[in-house]
Amino acid sequence: MNLEQELKQATIEIFKEEFGEEIFSDAVTLNITKKEHIGDYTVVVFPLIKFSKKSPEQTAEILGEKLKTKTNFVEAYNVIKGFLNLSFTSAYWLNRLEEISANKSYGTFPANGKKVVLEYCGPNTNKPLHIGHVRNMFLGFSMSEILKANGYDVTKVNIYNDRGIAICKSMVAYIHYGNNSTPQSTGIKGDHFVGDWYVKWNEKAKEELESINAAKTGDFDEDQKLTNLFKETQEMLLKWEDGDADTMGV
Repeated sequence: MNLEQELKQATIEIFKEEFGEEIFSDAVTLNITKKEHIGDYTVVVFPLIKFSKKSPEQTAEILGEKLKTKTNFVEAYNVIKGFLNLSFTSAYWLNRLEEISANKSYGTFPANGKKVVLEYCGPNTNKPLHIGHVRNMFLGFSMSEILKANGYDVTKVNIYNDRGIAICKSMVAYIHYGNNSTPQSTGIKGDHFVGDWYVKWNEKAKEELESINAAKTGDFDEDQKLTNLFKETQEMLLKWEDGDADTMGV
């Protein structure tokens, strides 16, 4: 018999003894006590007063006192209008913790035959990793474990995004302005090194835009497409996607 069943059974017996009324378990409503109140479980007393023939407060007081003596886990109670908040003993919680610890499959459910693809992390290739990425990693990994515990077949995916227009911008900028420098020769970390060339590309694209007389929208993401630098970058991406050996460096 679980906790809720024990509480309901004890309540049924108390109503028989104290009020001479036979009630059924569906008449006993139990909820987790709201966090703003003291208690672990709450008995909703209002549905029971038609059997006790007393006010909600009187009914709750009698029921709370009797539950303390009739069970070995109710330690204290408090009454807020028609709600009886019950607090359980430390011994009950220690015993419950031991039961959970002994059950190696606690909190897990059988496979439900459903598949889930969970994509998370996906750091920006042109920017250094930072503590915010760790938060995303933890959230994604935690979600995958929760889904697995609920019976899902989970495939975790991290899109590296190491081939695209953004990384090509860094590559084109390096080809034009890098002078064969390396992270080692500059003393700059590799991720910062790549990010710096991405910034350089944007700087040079904006400079080129100033000399272009064509109509502009004022939106850099759109206007950059007018530059030769963007066209060169786009061409590099197409070659990369086509497997061009020179572009791929193989």
